[in-house]
Amino acid sequence: MPLEQVADFERRLERCWWTNRSWSKRRDALMLGAMLLGLRSIEARKIRLRDLSGSDGVLFVRTAKGGPGRTVPVGDSWLSAVRTVRQRGFPRKQKGREDLAFVTHSGDYVSYEQLRRRCREWTRAVFGESFTLHCLRHTAALRMYRATADVLAVQRFLGHASLRWTATYLAMAEPAMRAGLPDFVQSDRRHALLRLYRGDVEDFNHGRTA
Repeated sequence: MPLEQVADFERRLERCWWTNRSWSKRRDALMLGAMLLGLRSIEARKIRLRDLSGSDGVLFVRTAKGGPGRTVPVGDSWLSAVRTVRQRGFPRKQKGREDLAFVTHSGDYVSYEQLRRRCREWTRAVFGESFTLHCLRHTAALRMYRATADVLAVQRFLGHASLRWTATYLAMAEPAMRAGLPDFVQSDRRHALLRLYRGDVEDFNHGRTA
């Protein structure tokens, strides 16, 4: 995603989760907001209420690979909106999923396809072209690197076991950002552009854990 326009997309999501009359659209806006914090789609769909911390403003992320997990900072607006959406019009509970932060009207997990369609619709409205769910995670990585200039910090932020996975994300950075990256990141640039960051290609992460 063009980084200079991402703030506009965030504002659209925030307006939706606070003002939209559709409970499901508010829910989806919150989930896409979580993915702009670097979560994989499967991680966002499996957020549980006990993963939210009201005291220190962090979200505990249960890794898709079953590892120890990680924490990411989240804003007060997002945390408050999650609780508000849960309290107003929340669907009937389904046994074993009472603690899920985001569910369907029947109390089940939100599907990947549902979020994919919503993401493509809303990104087209803001950017003029559709982006996939995994582009949100790539965008989070680039924004974190722009803020820190620390490859290892980005690796921890994304929950990557291998620094080379992180390299494929950062290889897509603009030239000024790439100047300080390790050499192996530069060599992965062509591979990354072809496979991971095309808005017109199906989400690379569907069924994967990068």
